[in-house]
Amino acid sequence: MIKRAKIAIKRKLIFKKRQVMWIRHDVVELMLDLGSTCPGLYREASMLFLFTYVFMLRLPSEALPTHVGSRVWKGGIQSAISLDGDALVLRLLTRKNRPEGAVLKRYCWCKRSPLTCPVHVLAKFLLRGGEGAAPFSAFTSKSSKAELREMLSHLGIEDAGMYRTQDLRRGHSRDIQSSGATLREFQAAGQWAPAWSKYADMEVIEDEAVAEARLFRKDEI
Repeated sequence: MIKRAKIAIKRKLIFKKRQVMWIRHDVVELMLDLGSTCPGLYREASMLFLFTYVFMLRLPSEALPTHVGSRVWKGGIQSAISLDGDALVLRLLTRKNRPEGAVLKRYCWCKRSPLTCPVHVLAKFLLRGGEGAAPFSAFTSKSSKAELREMLSHLGIEDAGMYRTQDLRRGHSRDIQSSGATLREFQAAGQWAPAWSKYADMEVIEDEAVAEARLFRKDEI
């Protein structure tokens, strides 16, 4: 037991915390462009990363298990995606900080970025398989991270091998933070738990928060 304790202490002494990293909207666009020019897994992966970014998801537990159709959610599926009128709707059976689940909606943002529009780009990809389809069944948490790093490396992003899938969620939070909104709107956008501040740049949080209305509301189409 003493020997194991010494090893544990030694590891802690040499541990170096990873610097805070973000994958922001401009990089997501670059990955989508790469996916469109490189058929196969890059295309699928770029859409997985766009999905994760758009809905600010935890990729392993919320994005990967996604199935198409609102009815599958009632049948016990963790994540169900569907198109409801002019909104792309994601229903989550449960969330880390919301055991009762959540319903998230994203509207067209073609005016802001036609390449990443939830309705006209993402929905088209996600719903192509029809009711019950699982668009990301080919991926695992491990393969997603590897694919992310490979794509970032291909794009020449510095320290590509250090990024994780959570940096997509963090990156969108930073983009929203920079768009200028209230602290309450910022928290509501990602449905942050009390530890939400780890996703934000605390040096500017008081001056920059999220314009949830500006990014996602229907009246901004």
